[in-house]
Amino acid sequence: MKTLFIPILAISMILSPARAVFADDLDQLSEATDKLWRRGKGAEDGAFSSVASSMLAWGAGLGIVIALVAILIKQDTGSSSSTHCH
Repeated sequence: MKTLFIPILAISMILSPARAVFADDLDQLSEATDKLWRRGKGAEDGAFSSVASSMLAWGAGLGIVIALVAILIKQDTGSSSSTHCH
């Protein structure tokens, strides 16, 4: 029953006349959404520069933190370790 249901459902979705009915509504919704959320070039430039500045700041901050942690961690350079394998 399940194997018969899936092909019938797929064929009915392809041949459905509802696709043509809802196509106009989807076009109108797309146009309304574009008009509502459209931004100017100035807004895009500001967003791009703020993202780039933020990424540079985070990268520099993480680099400094990693360098400080690497400097502050005590390096074990002694050969008196008892866990050395031969």
